[in-house]
Amino acid sequence: MGRDIRDRRQADRADDEIRERLNDLFLATRPADEYRRAADRNSRLSDDPGWLVRATVSRDAQRSMETWLGDLRNRAVGGDTDAVDLALAYLLAGPHYFRSGYSRDLIVGRLARAELTLAQRERARSIVYRCLDGRLHCRHPEIGQLAGAVADNRMRRRLRTQLHDPDAAAAWRALQTLSRVRHPGLSPDDVGTAQRVVMRRAESEPWLRSPTARLARRLRTSEWETELLELSGGSDSKRVRRMATNLLEVFTTQRVKRPGP
Repeated sequence: MGRDIRDRRQADRADDEIRERLNDLFLATRPADEYRRAADRNSRLSDDPGWLVRATVSRDAQRSMETWLGDLRNRAVGGDTDAVDLALAYLLAGPHYFRSGYSRDLIVGRLARAELTLAQRERARSIVYRCLDGRLHCRHPEIGQLAGAVADNRMRRRLRTQLHDPDAAAAWRALQTLSRVRHPGLSPDDVGTAQRVVMRRAESEPWLRSPTARLARRLRTSEWETELLELSGGSDSKRVRRMATNLLEVFTTQRVKRPGP
């Protein structure tokens, strides 16, 4: 009980510090943002010398935040518990500003390699859940790596359930994340559904992107290959034939390793 209280207080302090830092950042950048929007409506404002002052203050504030976040990432990987709490608080705050997505992805990738306490792992899982819901946008493979580092059976069940979501985007997010989790516990029905998710994704792409090809290789079965062979030659839809042909090419083409230095 005492440890839980300490963890909660430490997390609350981290939330307060992140909230204060983000508030300072927004106060510093808001005048430049408001002036830019006004200048878009009135071109004469672009000659105002005050614009340079506002822009300089905004740029310096953003650089200061990026520098602080860079140090925070290094401290988190180095085992600094306070830095991990601050990094988690930043992600849970979900701020949106210039380069915030880039910073968020770097932090997620570093947290996946950090040593986390039980309380921190729970907060990390809540970040993964927000990404699965589409409320927070983190890039793959970083968010998948974090999921793989903190996954428990509850998360595995959640991922398997979302894999069957009729919303194609939600199912794709679940499959990408699930592919990074050890011992996902997929049933034959789950595997079939995952193959359908890959087919839908491949059909929507003009060419197979790397994540789609990677998942197709992992899910390859003789039954699926037979189905794709039939679709590549017998489907009435040109898009379906192209999708099936592209997936079959992935199966038959071995990945060529680049030569070393």
